[in-house]
Amino acid sequence: AGGVQLIDVRRHDERTLYGSIPGALHLPVDEWPLAQEKDPEEWELKYRFPKPSDDNIVILHSRTSRRAAWAAQLAADAGMKQCLVYRQGTYGWRLSQTVQAYSSYELGRAPPEPESFEADHIDLESAEAELRSLGILV
Repeated sequence: AGGVQLIDVRRHDERTLYGSIPGALHLPVDEWPLAQEKDPEEWELKYRFPKPSDDNIVILHSRTSRRAAWAAQLAADAGMKQCLVYRQGTYGWRLSQTVQAYSSYELGRAPPEPESFEADHIDLESAEAELRSLGILV
């Protein structure tokens, strides 16, 4: 009841090759439409995390934001009230080198080499203040 769920909607191969944001759950975007129809028990059995409730804030992300925005629209159409999109996606995640930036590629094609970047400095105080101002952190 309540809380925030960060859900990665990228394909399995993308998560395996390039890493995932710490704490992110996983539900591939191509499974999202049918997932919305599952009851909570079926959802948890298949995806290994609780189905979001009306009390949850759900943040979706993909490599950039296109797939996450599509999934968020489906979620809104299904009645989910608090579904947000992390617009920068994993491509813009610069807090750790464990999540690598990469160019788009189609399944079945050779995956691109990861792009190098400098990890950003984390200002926890400012981050917490921003989350509080948005009502995400209480």
